[in-house]
Amino acid sequence: SNIRFVPLPDLPGRVYADMVKATLDEMGIPCYLRSDGLIDTIGVSGTGPINRGARIFVPEDKVDECLSIQHQMMDHI
Repeated sequence: SNIRFVPLPDLPGRVYADMVKATLDEMGIPCYLRSDGLIDTIGVSGTGPINRGARIFVPEDKVDECLSIQHQMMDHI
């Protein structure tokens, strides 16, 4: 398809990115997650410094909605 995906701001770890992605999936918003390759390779999840670099990509026309969702979910951290 001709969907142009753009990144949302980095999240503080893969666990947080998984939570936001799950919410976007439930809302029917296409998205994918890209994180540090080392973390994916060794299968470690967490919120510490080793888990930096998780980012969700969403359709360009859904960025504002997705940013709002991400900010609402991550406002406490």
